[in-house]
Amino acid sequence: MLLQIQNTKKEVIKIIGIYQLTNKVNGKRYIGQSKNIKRTMWEHKCLSSMQGSPLKEDIKLFGFDSFEL
Repeated sequence: MLLQIQNTKKEVIKIIGIYQLTNKVNGKRYIGQSKNIKRTMWEHKCLSSMQGSPLKEDIKLFGFDSFEL
């Protein structure tokens, strides 16, 4: 379930919730939670060159475009 928080100008400023990224190449699924999903996706995409989690390793190997939300 996603929750959108809006300011008085009706602009969405945060999407809060649990998300699933699916690797379209090998079918692996990664589940996460965030208080700002848009920022988290940007971080996964831009920081994919950093080593660490299995998700970051797969983003590095397959590219961020090989995943769907």
